Amino acid sequence: AVEKVRLLAQIIDLADATALIQGQDRGVSPLADMLDVATLKASLALWGSEIPDEELRALYEAIVRGMDRVSALLSKDTSGDKTKLKKVKAANECKQKYVLFVLATYTEESQLDSTSAKYAEEASIGAIRDPINLFSSQRQLTSLPAVVALQKSKPALHDLLKIFMDGKLQDYRDFTSMPDKNSVFATFNLDESECAKNMCLLS
Repeated sequence: AVEKVRLLAQIIDLADATALIQGQDRGVSPLADMLDVATLKASLALWGSEIPDEELRALYEAIVRGMDRVSALLSKDTSGDKTKLKKVKAANECKQKYVLFVLATYTEESQLDSTSAKYAEEASIGAIRDPINLFSSQRQLTSLPAVVALQKSKPALHDLLKIFMDGKLQDYRDFTSMPDKNSVFATFNLDESECAKNMCLLS
């Protein structure tokens, strides 16, 4: 099972970004189909349950890197592809799902490092930018050890994330009225008007 996981991670890292594009019809790219969460989880279950978290983390990180390559490719696409926005959205959603899976492999505080901190920040920003589409997937985000650690390293980001996960519109308004918190939008490249709109929808 471990060898299969490692091989898949290598294939993803070596694959052309076009083979990883999400949001297409099934069958267009078998590798892209494989990255569907349900499909991959079913494959992992077939390969065996004794796959160490470190090996799963490496696989999930390869998928995250792949989605970054897909996004970079799509951002340069000037062909007028009418499905481009759909593909960009699908790539972002796929990346966020696997960033969450990466974070879930850090189960103890003693395992946390600079890599887990990077993914915790990335996942938090992703959840704030798009709290609607992956609402159920992101519900447990604030309980993950790497995200809990943001309370000390990135307190304003953590506070804003908590509001999006559990807070109300008034909590958001109170947050944005505090000068020491308001800078979080510029710091993490968050669109304040989009955040306000999403918070209204969540409330």
